[in-house]
Amino acid sequence: MSPYHHSFRVGYCCIQRRWFVKKITSFNLRDSDSVDILRQKLKLSFKAKIGVVCSFILGSVLFVTHTVWSLSEKLRFTHEAHEADRRTRFIYIDKPLALTMEDIFPDTFRGKFKYHTEKYGRKVLPWVQSKSKDPALLLNLAESRDPEIRRLGLKSLTGDNDWEDHQFRKVAQACSNRTMVSLARIQEADNRLFRPMPWLPPPKATIEDELRGLLSKLQKDITDTAIQKYTTRVLPKEKQKSIVETGPWSFGGTALEYARSASDDSEGQVELLFMETLAIHSQITDQLEKIVENGALQLFQRILMEYEKIREFRPLIARILANLALNVKLHKLIIEGGWVAVLHKWLSTKDTALFFYTTRALANLDRDMNTDIDVDAMYDEGIYPGYPVFRSREVKHKVKVDIVFIHGLRGGPFKTWRQEDRRHTETGFVVTDEFRRSHTFFWPKDWLAHDLKDVRILNVGYDTELTTWNLKHPLEAEKRTLSSRSATFIEKLRKADIGSRPVIWVGHSMGGLLIKDILRLAQSTPRYRCILDNTIGVLNYSVPHRGSSLATFSKKYGVKYTIFPSTEVLELDKENETLKSLLEFFNAIALQRGISVLSFGETEKTQIGMNIKLHVVPPESADPGMGDFHLIKSDHINICKPRDVDSALYTLSRDFMRKCIQKHEDRRKKKKRKRTQSDREESED
Repeated sequence: MSPYHHSFRVGYCCIQRRWFVKKITSFNLRDSDSVDILRQKLKLSFKAKIGVVCSFILGSVLFVTHTVWSLSEKLRFTHEAHEADRRTRFIYIDKPLALTMEDIFPDTFRGKFKYHTEKYGRKVLPWVQSKSKDPALLLNLAESRDPEIRRLGLKSLTGDNDWEDHQFRKVAQACSNRTMVSLARIQEADNRLFRPMPWLPPPKATIEDELRGLLSKLQKDITDTAIQKYTTRVLPKEKQKSIVETGPWSFGGTALEYARSASDDSEGQVELLFMETLAIHSQITDQLEKIVENGALQLFQRILMEYEKIREFRPLIARILANLALNVKLHKLIIEGGWVAVLHKWLSTKDTALFFYTTRALANLDRDMNTDIDVDAMYDEGIYPGYPVFRSREVKHKVKVDIVFIHGLRGGPFKTWRQEDRRHTETGFVVTDEFRRSHTFFWPKDWLAHDLKDVRILNVGYDTELTTWNLKHPLEAEKRTLSSRSATFIEKLRKADIGSRPVIWVGHSMGGLLIKDILRLAQSTPRYRCILDNTIGVLNYSVPHRGSSLATFSKKYGVKYTIFPSTEVLELDKENETLKSLLEFFNAIALQRGISVLSFGETEKTQIGMNIKLHVVPPESADPGMGDFHLIKSDHINICKPRDVDSALYTLSRDFMRKCIQKHEDRRKKKKRKRTQSDREESED
């Protein structure tokens, strides 16, 4: 714009302003007519008002946009400079350290006050919310990342909630897989908290044909020779009826217990045989995903529906599920298949085998360790959690000591550690209701866990045979030796977190020999050395340290009674050098490391069949020559079965374990005092 035009506009505006002021001052504002005339002069039209408003809005938008754009440019340059400066002053690591509340609040009076206010506020608010009856609020607590808040939520969800069915269904539908498994391990949880099994499509074949097809597919990829031969015998080219008709001896001496009674009238017996074979395949890690991919979970659901009255299917299904749960990738399929609800229901069973398989399956599925016992364990085939088996609603379990029970020859994890059945040991004993209520099938869980605090009890099981004439389990002879079994079990026990805390070993018969061989292997293998380092006690029930009369009898009269002793029996020979070296090693290591030892011996003969009674483990063999030794008036079978909590067998065992734990605590405190004293002396120097 030229200076001429600018001067002209300024002059024109001044003239207009003077004219407007003169015009305004000419009005008498005290005269109503003058005021009305002025209002008419100043009144804007509707279009003018719209224009003013739009101009104001447009100007505001332009002003804000320009301000924000200018500010963002300044911030960008400031952030780049700050980031460049920050990278010169910090070290960046792959896994940053987690900040705690103490790191956030300053170490001043005001900072400490804010810290304690925040700390107690976080504790009080969830506690108040846990008293609510709102399912959504309680589920929100149970899904929290904080372990303590999760415990509050789980406790409230499993409380005495007077909810409608639709409220339980909403919780079951909304809760995560992790929370659902945690709820299933709480005994008081309502069954309606779990999602049911999905609907199955119409079947295309019978259960027998589907099991046969599944085993045929698995057999192609199997590498274990014994299992492959076993599966081949179970799956002949013709129908299973031919197997039943030929009898148990048609497999070269392999007696298949389920096929013995199978006939056209015995429903489900062939399917039971196939399920037993599938359970053996599920012990192989490489076969787990293939089992699920070929529809095993849906097939199990059909079996439960069609063979509901045949209870023998349930332990087999629970056993296979426990093995499948060893593969974390399969957890989602198992949980979303509705099996958590079934497993929770089976926790209330009186069937010992079904109970242990179920607890093992749920323990493998439960990966939420922070709210339970803080033990990162996976329980492989043959390793069963004996205690704790449930999640506690009130207090968090603390595990300070592990106690491992290993049964002996022809024993089992579901029968060796039961209470003495006085119907068989006392003539004329009358069974009362009190006897039925108080009788226990696993005294370590029902008695020992209440007398010893902060312990975890494991129950170890494996298959053994007396003779090769009636082998039921597909296991090669070289895998039945003590060395082979101990190598297998030490890996499984380490997987179950044995060796991370003090451990007490309890063995009956051949189980005591396995314990000694496991300790010997732990000494020679660095990765297992922690198991030996944490061993504080060994309890032996009629362990044949110097051999068993059973092996001597088998060698002497085996041909006469058509008994062909198995590998396990042959290793119990009194002349076996392995037993002698094991005993020497055990006595030396127990003396060197101060491991407490308690041993029991039997005084009565045991009925072993065919009207033959035998003193299976004589007292001179049961006494290892180390620690205390007690003779108990009992046979080989009942030497590990206390009559009641007041029996000498139980009280001596319980007091021994207490002394082992107390002795370890005294050692630990003594070492701590020495360490503190040495640190103090170093600081003074």
